[in-house]
Amino acid sequence: MTSTRYELRILGRLSPPVRADFTGFEVSEASVETVLLGEVADSAQLLGVLARLDAFGLQVLEMRSLPMEVPTMARPDAGDATGPGGEPAP
Repeated sequence: MTSTRYELRILGRLSPPVRADFTGFEVSEASVETVLLGEVADSAQLLGVLARLDAFGLQVLEMRSLPMEVPTMARPDAGDATGPGGEPAP
């Protein structure tokens, strides 16, 4: 089973002890919300993350799965030297 990348938007800002509880997630803050971004192995782990947020009394504003990052060499916009129609660019 492959892991899934999730973005969770949380109302408010997380205190340092709460942030420390979410190791494995990138944590960024906006003016009124905190964004957690990280990989989750399966639904059991996702439910565990949501349960921890609930235990801290935090409100999840939005949760969405994201595509796993595509390696740079496989991305069509990463230095592809082809023009329209797949022909070599001048």
